[in-house]
Amino acid sequence: MSKSIQISDFSRAIVAFLCRDVLHEFTAECTRLKNRLLPEMAKLLELDDDYFGDQFGDKADTHARFSYYPPCPRPDLVFGLKPHSDGSFVTLLMVDSSVGGLQVLRDGVWYDVPTRPRTLLINLGDQMEVTNCQ
Repeated sequence: MSKSIQISDFSRAIVAFLCRDVLHEFTAECTRLKNRLLPEMAKLLELDDDYFGDQFGDKADTHARFSYYPPCPRPDLVFGLKPHSDGSFVTLLMVDSSVGGLQVLRDGVWYDVPTRPRTLLINLGDQMEVTNCQ
């Protein structure tokens, strides 16, 4: 058991080392996208362009997280991520053509989110809700 964990940790370390520059550039591009997106969102809400930028200042971090769902011979047994809310302000999801399953909970009912392959889905998180309650 411990050997597989050590191999797994070693594999992750190798991938992280080899992909460091790519991930750094990806995160930098996501930051640029966020910096363009927030003023546009403020305009749509009839707020000052810098409304959200003023809320977070330099504290608006950008994080990259990746979920991989390998093919499974029994997809009926796969649950994916546990039901959760996104604690972030904005989550950008890159939608592919083979993995679905994104749902939202409203009034106790789960609804499938329609998606289009090779697009970005913008999900407003918990921090957006808190910001707008002020």
